[in-house]
Amino acid sequence: RCGRHLCRSCPEAMETAGIVILHESCILKKAAKEDAHFSRYYDAIYILFHTGLRISEFCGLTVSEIEFDEMRIKVDHQLQRTSQMKYVIEEPKTESGTRYVPMTEEVAECYIAVYHGSLRHQCNPECLYPCKLR
Repeated sequence: RCGRHLCRSCPEAMETAGIVILHESCILKKAAKEDAHFSRYYDAIYILFHTGLRISEFCGLTVSEIEFDEMRIKVDHQLQRTSQMKYVIEEPKTESGTRYVPMTEEVAECYIAVYHGSLRHQCNPECLYPCKLR
């Protein structure tokens, strides 16, 4: 039984660096995958849950930062919105924000799906996710 408790029996629950993902993540991913509208975001949601990336880091990624041969993601900037409602790329606020994040085969497959699904929305071919930079 999961509810709001830690779900160690759920196959989607995993322990990483001492943090156990709650069963709610399983429910959210399942709902996103099965919903007619939100299913388009499933790969992004999966990536966020399984890498720990912040949304701004994920949205700021470019193709060159996904290192498939090393199975890792280089995080050295993020997409931010200014008070004037413009989107800009900024460096992380702290030194520890610049890092490499490991990725699994499943995460790599999701990145490929996100990339191929977003090609028709690109304003910059280097962007991984449909960006708002102009």
